[in-house]
Amino acid sequence: MAKVAVVTGANQGLGLALVRGLCRALGAGGIVYLTARDRARGERAVAELQAEGLSPGWRCSTSVTTRR
Repeated sequence: MAKVAVVTGANQGLGLALVRGLCRALGAGGIVYLTARDRARGERAVAELQAEGLSPGWRCSTSVTTRR
């Protein structure tokens, strides 16, 4: 059974570094999903990781709401 990780807010900073590290650690035996609220930023982060030879999964989190 493959190991699966989901990292939220992963388009920059610590989240992106965590995705990078998990992709390397789990290799082909795991799946790492990168999530971000902003589609363009998430897609740029995935492109950056793919340029490094990594293959994260990608999901855009649009269900975040603000209550006033």
